[in-house]
Amino acid sequence: MRFNKNNGLHFFSLFIIFGALTFAIVSLGFIKFQSQRTANEIVQESNASRFASMEHYFVEFLKFHQKTLNEMVSLSLVQATALEGVSDVNALKDTLATIKVPNQEGHFCIYDVLGESIYGETKRPLALKELLQQGIHNESLLNEPSYTFFHDGQKTTLVVTTPISYNGSPEGLGIYTVPLSDSDLPLGKNEENTYWFGLSQSHFDWKMSVPEGWESETHQIPGTDLSVTFAVSPTVFLDAEHKLFTSLFKGLSLATFISIVLLYFVGKKYIVSPYQALYESQLALAEKERQSTRLARVARHMRDAVIFTDTDIKTTWVNQAFEQLSGYSSED
Repeated sequence: MRFNKNNGLHFFSLFIIFGALTFAIVSLGFIKFQSQRTANEIVQESNASRFASMEHYFVEFLKFHQKTLNEMVSLSLVQATALEGVSDVNALKDTLATIKVPNQEGHFCIYDVLGESIYGETKRPLALKELLQQGIHNESLLNEPSYTFFHDGQKTTLVVTTPISYNGSPEGLGIYTVPLSDSDLPLGKNEENTYWFGLSQSHFDWKMSVPEGWESETHQIPGTDLSVTFAVSPTVFLDAEHKLFTSLFKGLSLATFISIVLLYFVGKKYIVSPYQALYESQLALAEKERQSTRLARVARHMRDAVIFTDTDIKTTWVNQAFEQLSGYSSED
């Protein structure tokens, strides 16, 4: 169907299409901006909640093993061992076995106040021994609990220490070492490679590196020299933005289509049709006026028109009135 500039419905349809396109273009920029902003806020809130959960789990993980060690150093047999040495290894071992966590590979060690090992259930690496002895000598480990992560090239071990006190004064150091598996602490990237969780400590130059280009946040664990870092991949923001943009775009497209249809039919019925009918009436009236004028002219000149013909009914002469009426001359 060709565009007719005299057809009001065509103009109205063109106006609707132009308005819809203008609205869509402007709205497209708006939803692009809004999807970026909203996606960023959603991801930030989600990350904050996720990080808080991970941090809480980590703190509770430390407290759980600290509780086991506290039970160990509170035993009178352990306190006596720190003061006088081991009198019965089997009795001490059996007593400590009663407080160990079931299905948990953990080992107890006892150092005296001079930094000498007087009981141990597992062999400790030299670097760890030196760290423990240094902490006892400068009394940094005899004042409060400590947490240290140690990696020997094969596995990661959590080392928890707490003073063994007798009558309010430290007489030794209780140590609890726990080999860790991947299920104990979700360190590194998750399975989807979207989130990363790492630890840092001053001992043994332990610092996990955040993946390049990932947005990260670090918190210090109160009462320790440990810090936890949570990082999120840029793809998380991009995916969230894409999903929001797609959803908003579909909604905008549907709303625009419905608006066009409603405007077309409502406008056609209540706006275009009355004016179109009026326009057609005006055209019909103008046509009738032209016909009336022509009839009046015919009537005025008809009575004065004269035509001469021969016997073969061939026109031989007409007067001026006929020429004015018909527009033909005698030569024609």
